[in-house]
Amino acid sequence: MDNIVKTQEVKKFSFVDLDGVSTDVNLKKRTNLIHLCVCIVGFLAFWFSPLEFISKTTPKALALAFVVIYLWVSLLIDLFATCLILAGGGLLLGLFATKDIYASFPSSFLPFMGICAVAVGATNTLLTTRFAYWCLWKFGKSPRMICYIALFVSLTISTAVSNTATALLVGSIFYPVIENIGEREHLGRATMICIALGAGIGGCGFISGTSANILAINTWNTATKGAYTITFGQWAPCGLLCAYIVGIIACLMYPRWFKVPKKNENVDLDFFHNKLKEIGPVTGAEVRWFILIASMIALLIMGFDLGTISLIWAMICIMPGFGIMSGNKMLKSLPWFLLFIISLSPLMAILLGPVANYFVKPMSAFLSVMGVFGIMLIFSVAKSLIDCIFVGAGHGALVLMITIFSPIFMKMGLNPVVMLMPALMHSGTAFVFGASGNFPCVYQYGYWTMTDTIKPGLIMMVIVPIITTIVCYLTLPMVGLGYYI
Repeated sequence: MDNIVKTQEVKKFSFVDLDGVSTDVNLKKRTNLIHLCVCIVGFLAFWFSPLEFISKTTPKALALAFVVIYLWVSLLIDLFATCLILAGGGLLLGLFATKDIYASFPSSFLPFMGICAVAVGATNTLLTTRFAYWCLWKFGKSPRMICYIALFVSLTISTAVSNTATALLVGSIFYPVIENIGEREHLGRATMICIALGAGIGGCGFISGTSANILAINTWNTATKGAYTITFGQWAPCGLLCAYIVGIIACLMYPRWFKVPKKNENVDLDFFHNKLKEIGPVTGAEVRWFILIASMIALLIMGFDLGTISLIWAMICIMPGFGIMSGNKMLKSLPWFLLFIISLSPLMAILLGPVANYFVKPMSAFLSVMGVFGIMLIFSVAKSLIDCIFVGAGHGALVLMITIFSPIFMKMGLNPVVMLMPALMHSGTAFVFGASGNFPCVYQYGYWTMTDTIKPGLIMMVIVPIITTIVCYLTLPMVGLGYYI
């Protein structure tokens, strides 16, 4: 009888969802309740603030912006839901029109959807697995070389395939390799961490490498009204150079940090060769996908329109007779939540436009004393700190940087794309905490603990923004992007 009463109490009707059964946000949890209260208090504080001298909509705009930014940082709700609050809240408060939301989608949603469609085609072939075992067979003569190969295979694949998919795939390839050698404590730890790092670092290679890149371009288009952007061909030399230089730095640091031995008698090249044989001969699907991804990147580098090429190539990927996968499988594989985040987040540029314009003059005077290289370095270091320390705030910080400072840079006569490119070059990588970035994708193998990434990650957090700043400072003018407008 007691059990029946308890069951009836659990199923008691409740109109509101305080337990988070439907929304996964338990408002009875103290931390979540505090976050909600901060959002409400902050919203009201800005709403009733005497800031109408900036513009009539400033109090409302800052109230909504505070809520969205706080939700980005606190992760009380997921990023997609936060972007919907930005879009829906802006409409309710009259801060932008429906046409502003419609205008945001064609420039980002469709091109990135096409790129993702071509990229997920790799998951329907064994080409990437074949590539990894071939590299091991040819070059994996020692534990340290195996660790190097893991990082660079992960880095190379992630320039064309999503970071998360790359980390999962490469991790599954190298797990039996590590088990066969038996170097779990040193090789296992370093290799899995390097796989996660490589997947994040490789994302900066091309515009299509990670969602942050597309998000940045869409936000620049919104903040500068299409005046300043960067092409696929301009991005590629700078992005690839940053990716592989940072990859080399990681190779020099992590295997030594985790004491990966230079020699081990259990390393057997025949093991790798046999694995390669088990995969079987090269299939037509592998060749077709390689032709598709290589030709798409080549055409984009040559200057063909991103949206046109990506959508046509996505169509070819599902075409009977020549395609890589079915349309239904492609739809299930696409990261739809990322597509909507990329399309909705730039609305922050419309929201905070008047506020940013008000601070153009004082901020221009402050930044002008730092010089071009100093400005690029400061924003790169700041973005690295945010990505590594404030987990989950990376996309929001990127949108805010571009939104707020693009008008300031233009007023100073500086190209906003060039000033912020170093900060964007490491947006896909979180070096410090093992629970962030791509690290959870390789944690399942049990070779390392969440604290193993902290000390070397802190060093990378300082070194990488300096590297990306130097590379961007030297490379961007060579591809037609000058410091000044």
